[in-house]
Amino acid sequence: MRKHRASRECKPTLMVTNSLKKLGLRPDEVDFIFGSRTLREEMIVAGWLNPVVQRHKLTLFDAAEVNRAWARILGGDTPRKLKK
Repeated sequence: MRKHRASRECKPTLMVTNSLKKLGLRPDEVDFIFGSRTLREEMIVAGWLNPVVQRHKLTLFDAAEVNRAWARILGGDTPRKLKK
């Protein structure tokens, strides 16, 4: 007697759509959003941004934290410039 196999049609699948928002952003994506790597580094030093995941080559920033940092900039606040 053969065992019953579940067909592929019955398995639930995760549909990735444009409405699905990324929760973690890579440093190059954050640089693109802010338009500057230096600005991202200044925000990290100022404590506005903190990596949520940082291991080996993977670094991720919380997307909500990036939005809050941008809101601060829109509000007129700026992080201190890094000394060269």
